[in-house]
Amino acid sequence: MMLRRLIDHLTRRRTNGWTEAAVRDLMRERQFEQALDAAQNLNPQTPDKQATSFCLLGEIQYLRHNDQLAESYFRQALALQASHADAHLGLSMVLSEQQSFNAALEHALFAKNLRPEEPRMLAQLGYCYMLLEAYPAAESVLRLALSHAPSDKRSWNNLAITLRAKGEIAEAKACWLQALDIDPEYAAARGNAALFDAEMSEADIEVNVKRNSDALPELSLQAPESQMPWATIDALVRAGQVNAAINLAEREIPSKASEAETLALNELYSKAGDWQSATTQLQTHLSQNPQHAHAWHRLGKVHARREQHADAISAFRNALGCGGDNANLLAELGASLHALERYQEALTAIQRAHELDGTSKYLSPLASVLLMCCRYEEAVQIYERLGQDGMVKVGANHALSLGYLGRIDEALAILDKLIETTPHNPAVRLMRGQLLLQQHDWRRGWVDYAWRGFSQTHSFRMLPFPRWNGEPLKGKKIVVLAEQGLGDQVMFASCLPDLLALQPAKLVLEAHERVAKTLARSFPDIPVIPSRQKKDLAWVNDLGTMDYFAALGDLPSHFRLNNTAFPKQPYLKADPARVNHWRKRLAEAGQGPWIGFSWKGGTELTRTGLRTMQIQDFAHISRSMQGTWVSLQYGPVEQALKDAKAIGFTPHHWAEAISDLDEFAALVAALDAVVTVCNTTVHYAGSIGKATLVLAPQVPEWRYGLNETHMPWYADVEVIRQRRAGRWDDVVHEAVHRLAQKLAPLHDRTGVQSIK
Repeated sequence: MMLRRLIDHLTRRRTNGWTEAAVRDLMRERQFEQALDAAQNLNPQTPDKQATSFCLLGEIQYLRHNDQLAESYFRQALALQASHADAHLGLSMVLSEQQSFNAALEHALFAKNLRPEEPRMLAQLGYCYMLLEAYPAAESVLRLALSHAPSDKRSWNNLAITLRAKGEIAEAKACWLQALDIDPEYAAARGNAALFDAEMSEADIEVNVKRNSDALPELSLQAPESQMPWATIDALVRAGQVNAAINLAEREIPSKASEAETLALNELYSKAGDWQSATTQLQTHLSQNPQHAHAWHRLGKVHARREQHADAISAFRNALGCGGDNANLLAELGASLHALERYQEALTAIQRAHELDGTSKYLSPLASVLLMCCRYEEAVQIYERLGQDGMVKVGANHALSLGYLGRIDEALAILDKLIETTPHNPAVRLMRGQLLLQQHDWRRGWVDYAWRGFSQTHSFRMLPFPRWNGEPLKGKKIVVLAEQGLGDQVMFASCLPDLLALQPAKLVLEAHERVAKTLARSFPDIPVIPSRQKKDLAWVNDLGTMDYFAALGDLPSHFRLNNTAFPKQPYLKADPARVNHWRKRLAEAGQGPWIGFSWKGGTELTRTGLRTMQIQDFAHISRSMQGTWVSLQYGPVEQALKDAKAIGFTPHHWAEAISDLDEFAALVAALDAVVTVCNTTVHYAGSIGKATLVLAPQVPEWRYGLNETHMPWYADVEVIRQRRAGRWDDVVHEAVHRLAQKLAPLHDRTGVQSIK
């Protein structure tokens, strides 16, 4: 350390400034006065020099327990750069001390999204989840933090606390031992471990720190041909001295280690959380021994633990190529495919694992992937079997499966019970919120829906202003942050007039660039900032000081608390000149009425299989209704249009009006009616005021409700749901009659009658 400080000192003299790393070294040594001076004299080449200086000064004051001054520095940094990760991290630390745990979590989550692999960000996020008793999320993030920084004693301590709370007492004790192996004088871990031992002693529970399921291989490591002192190494591991075990193993391992010895050393790296060494060692071994199935399997496990699932899938497939079917290997391949939302592939792998194993071991992951493949009955059957056998506790995925089968009361009962014991589980709270909203229980539903950002974390963003919670806005300035998909932004935009009615001095709206132009025309009193909803937030720096911010999806919790609170008039305005253009094009294309339609919705993650019809279904509707049909479908449509033409259905499709959503709005406004599955078309047609039929699954997403015939969000949008899950024939039959009713008022204008 002295040598490093001398080098840093010489570097400072040469460059006339301190590096950020050198300041952090001073902080670690608790040389705070010198660190304060250094933080104010950074190297001129330091990126974001002033904001970085403020963050370092804030961190120093935080370490000195001057939280108010620390917070001031972090907020000054954010005033310069709204997406400065260190500033959000620092605010999270301060807010944690102030016991403002939800706000601390928000800042930590955004800091992690800005730098997703930086250990400090992951460690703080895991700590925040732990404080909120969201233990599954805490464990996942803390393990990921340790995969990048295996010597982080605080994260080992926090992981131990988390595991203890989950009832995993042996592994919790192992984590405390690991923290103490890193720093025998670490008071927090020593105190927690002592309390844990006293608790176990009082309860007369013997805790054996066992090796996990992929522990040191038993593969003849004690055989005479192995010169490695495995017995000593194993004893060190059992005593929690993993780093000492690694040092001994690295000294003694031969230059050409056997596969068993390689795997054993790799397990030691994994126990210490040193995933980089674990990865490098296996890659080196496999470059010389490419047919070692066990090593490929182990490499896949290491990648999966680091959430590098694409690499994990490649390694698992190589292992299968070398060693044939293996149930555990297939299940792990399925888990990584699941993580990348490749659900059908995951189902194939896990089904094969279950077939090979022949026990109940893989039923739970099989049910999870069946759920994501929309095979809800099969998933529920497995969950009920597991519950009856006492193998697993009834969980959130069981509730979600029941919900999608329309068994709402059963699903809510499960979720209510889960929330009693873990009230801060984001995924469970969001799940319950969506079920409540689906039943139009608006007041309770919005409370749980507020957890969506913590559940869908990859897109979470945070602004450096206080979050608006319904305070008076007269004379205040507020910015509304875009979130979720394009259709959601259009739907939630109906709340903007309500927000304007509170008379803020300034209201600014961020919107995705594809919808921004139309929203700006529709709400001329609101400046609209087009963006791609990126995390850099460069546009925020031009706003100046704002009093509040609100996420767009939070607005309904203030303005949509009962069915009568929804507006019944159109609010989205298309370009009048372009509407006239499309009316002329439509007249040239054929006689009215002019009917737009789309047949595909969602992605594999958002149940596209249940939300998608065949274009032939619309051909049947068209034969029962004279007029000109116009495709509003986004994405590749060439093959579907060819299939339609083959059966005599030739709708018009203007690609230029689909890719540009402002042009799309004009085309929709020029039509007489729209018939569509659940997708963005619904929200454009509904908000423009177009007569619209939504053809929905038996249990659609929460926006479409469960029983009502009309969507409350729009003036003239009717919902036709399947009577039988997966069957569209009844929906098509009813759509013919409902469409005729909607178009009946056009009879006098067009002279066109519907064909019965």
